[in-house]
Amino acid sequence: MATSSNTFFRSLGSVFGTAAFGTILTNRLGHYLLSSGFDPAQAELIQNNTAAIGALSPEGRVSALEAFVNSFHMVFLVAAPVVAIGFVVALFLRETPLRTNADYASARNEAAGEALG
Repeated sequence: MATSSNTFFRSLGSVFGTAAFGTILTNRLGHYLLSSGFDPAQAELIQNNTAAIGALSPEGRVSALEAFVNSFHMVFLVAAPVVAIGFVVALFLRETPLRTNADYASARNEAAGEALG
């Protein structure tokens, strides 16, 4: 039960994390492309298909790549406090010793005794 719950919440966290940070990346990329002088249609094309960067002039390629770098920089700036909060929370988790085979055997015997009455 605990293993499946752990796996579920890890999967849920990775889904929400990917969605949130992907949204930040996409929004910031559009902003930086437009502020670099790309027209909206060209910015949308670059956002949807990064292969379009190859068709740009050398100056346009540099501007587009700088927009990507700045967008990823923003993602890492947002992710850093999230990681720090997770680290601090992990420090306050109480340590639970792992069970041994003897613990499992005694728990199984107790459960069998309760079932018999």
